[in-house]
Amino acid sequence: MRPSFALRLAAITTLLYGIAHTWALYTIHARDSLEGLVLYMMRSHDFDFGGTTHSYWDTYFGFGLLVSVWLFVLGVLAWQMGSLVEREPAHARPLMLTLLIGYVALCVVNSLYFFALPTLLSVAITILVIGALLRSKPKLATASD
Repeated sequence: MRPSFALRLAAITTLLYGIAHTWALYTIHARDSLEGLVLYMMRSHDFDFGGTTHSYWDTYFGFGLLVSVWLFVLGVLAWQMGSLVEREPAHARPLMLTLLIGYVALCVVNSLYFFALPTLLSVAITILVIGALLRSKPKLATASD
């Protein structure tokens, strides 16, 4: 698999991950009365946060949106790296390594604190980025360079 193709697959998977994360955030509902009570308390208790008043729900929801935004940004960056790795593999490799470190961290956090789907998506993306990194070879200098 060419590095550009692996990065484009990683980008598409990341964008789908972002869409799923955003959809899940907007469709949160209580499955039982205890969860309903927790959600009610999160929405009804306000606190001072950096000079403004917000509920725990506002903070939870806002952080969820931040995660979605960064998943979309990572997806776009992975797509752009798919082009860069074809033209300038030596310049793309450090960026891919940075992306890889971030996805490995996502795998760890997802496996510790969340459920199977985000963990599986993170693992799949990590494998694609590893493949792209291993297959990207810096172009050799020629006499005309």
